[in-house]
Amino acid sequence: TFKIVTLKGDIINPSGGITGGSVQAKTVNILGRAREIEDLEKELKKIRQKIEDAKERDTEVSREFIVQGEEKIDKLMKEIDELKRKMAERQTVAQESFFDYDEELEELQEALNEKYEELELTVDYLEEGIKNGIVVAKEKFKGKIDAFKQKKLARKIAKKQEQLDKAENEEKIEKLTKEIEELKAKLNVAQESFFVDD
Repeated sequence: TFKIVTLKGDIINPSGGITGGSVQAKTVNILGRAREIEDLEKELKKIRQKIEDAKERDTEVSREFIVQGEEKIDKLMKEIDELKRKMAERQTVAQESFFDYDEELEELQEALNEKYEELELTVDYLEEGIKNGIVVAKEKFKGKIDAFKQKKLARKIAKKQEQLDKAENEEKIEKLTKEIEELKAKLNVAQESFFVDD
């Protein structure tokens, strides 16, 4: 009698039992995010109420700050919903194709994590601005925002560099090289407002 190891890493024992594989790890990772998502959505409801309260009373927080914050939150929520939809589709395809490692699914998970991180930072920044004023929020969050933007741009540069390393035709190499240089230039420039898109 022999044990069989599948391409997914599952071990099929002579008795018929199946053990191992790494599909469960992906499922746990995605399910582990569910609680974080739920907490973030509750926090989002609270910040929306604070926004409404700030609009009703006369505050030092500019309407433009609040509107920009709301627009960014709405945009991020739409992007998150789209990424979740794409991940669900991709998970179905991955399960049907019996492949253990799905690069596209991994990239979608990374993008989703980044959007949640950005949403959380946006909500905290907006809340601080409403509570203590824009100047205080900018001062308090400057380091966090700069670090987030640098990390985001560094990931984009790494992805483009990876594509460049695999590129074979001259036109593609030239295009990717230019994109990398543009991203590196952005990395060195401080943005005026966190609510303005990169």
